Amino acid sequence: MIRPTLDSYTLDMNTGIITLTFSESIDTELLDLSSIFLLSSITPPTTSVNLTGSIVGATGLEDIIPITILGSTLNLIKATPTLAVSNTTVFLSIKDNSTKDVNNNLLSGISNSSAIGPESFIPDTNPPSLIGFEIVLIEEPMQLILTFNETVDPSTLTVTSLSLSNNQSPPSLVTLDGSKSTALSTIVTITVTDSVLRNIRNTQGLATTASSTFLNVTAGAIQDTSSTPIASVVFGTTNYRADLLPPFVSTYTFDLDAGEITITFDNPVQFSSFNVSKLFLSESNSSLNAIRLDQATPSATAESNVISVSLSVDTVDTIKLDLDFATHSNNTYIYHESLIVCDIANNCAEELESDDAVVATTFIADTTSPRLLNFELNINASLFTLTFDEIVDAETLDTRQFTVQNMAALFPTVEYTLSSGTLNSTDGKIIRFFMTREDRNSIQALNGIMETSSNTFLSITSDAIRDMSGNYVSEIRPRLALQVNNFLEDTDRPRLLSAT
Repeated sequence: MIRPTLDSYTLDMNTGIITLTFSESIDTELLDLSSIFLLSSITPPTTSVNLTGSIVGATGLEDIIPITILGSTLNLIKATPTLAVSNTTVFLSIKDNSTKDVNNNLLSGISNSSAIGPESFIPDTNPPSLIGFEIVLIEEPMQLILTFNETVDPSTLTVTSLSLSNNQSPPSLVTLDGSKSTALSTIVTITVTDSVLRNIRNTQGLATTASSTFLNVTAGAIQDTSSTPIASVVFGTTNYRADLLPPFVSTYTFDLDAGEITITFDNPVQFSSFNVSKLFLSESNSSLNAIRLDQATPSATAESNVISVSLSVDTVDTIKLDLDFATHSNNTYIYHESLIVCDIANNCAEELESDDAVVATTFIADTTSPRLLNFELNINASLFTLTFDEIVDAETLDTRQFTVQNMAALFPTVEYTLSSGTLNSTDGKIIRFFMTREDRNSIQALNGIMETSSNTFLSITSDAIRDMSGNYVSEIRPRLALQVNNFLEDTDRPRLLSAT
């Protein structure tokens, strides 16, 4: 009894066909493909793949039998870096009794340690091709899933050699960038950067439907495991998942100095949809002390995901009067009602509840000095009324820093610096104080000063008063002294107060 044996084989990695030559005709119907293994080496360590699921290309009794290795098995071979890359990295073993000859003599197998190399080996020289890509925008980060006809090496992928385009003429185009999967496979997943995602969302008519989503692949953008580069191709998406994520506040800057809030959303939004009356400013995420910003004025910026909100003067004044509100980032929060804004895919923002209010990412304090705009003087009451351009801290008033002059000049001919005074105001833009009787009498003893509006001017030093952020008032020097805005002349008749 002579048992049949496997004498030799050839392997063509381009076609995926392995051709077995036996010592005699064997029964092809009984050939057990799960008993045939391709090994990377006959000495450990070794990797192996069996030919289960392949297709025998012969029937009946044959001594030469072609076997087509199906895609999944062929790609598994290609995904094994040490297997079948040359004629010295592929060996074949076959188990005993895997088939029999016409006389029912069972096959004499070849063990792993005795596995044989190919009589002929043709390496894979076919370029890989893209057979599908999926764009996933239903959650962040955005991903592109590329499917190839064979195993590719992601380490050879240059992500910036890929771009998305639409069906317009000429097409809008965004170059991709980001991270990529690392395993040898027929599937490569690309996770795009936030900036690329913003560019995609900000490009009108790009990746909004399957028909407006195309992948442009530059020649050589990726290689298969045999280092064969891909050819250039423009490919339409085979599976489009729409952008369903609503926009949300990513970061924001509160600028008390400019009276402005700059809000950055996670993706581009439609400025025309922004409803500023749905925006609130609060001192914490658990406080009832909040201001609806319905008097604010929004404006678009160069960045489509950024909206600037200018606060009204009244709102800024209200904030500055509250020393527990918006004095630093830890007591500056915003929240909003639902539908405050929609993105370019028409997904509208959900409610950001007060309990989840977002603290200011950046807080810019008030560093601008307050300015004295004008003053009034009632001589009868000895009352000064000062008007500033912003809220000032009444308790910081120092009347000794006020000088009354008869003219605006570097060296006025008559001047008098107050020695004291009595505050008659709380914090605000308007501050009142009474000058002392002594100061009033001393001034009136001088000739040509504080008699009419034409000879009543006021200069101040920077120590005269401070605003609520501690900024000293802008100095008004003698040559720029303010002329009184409203002057009530002395109409009181003199009275004898005492005699000795």
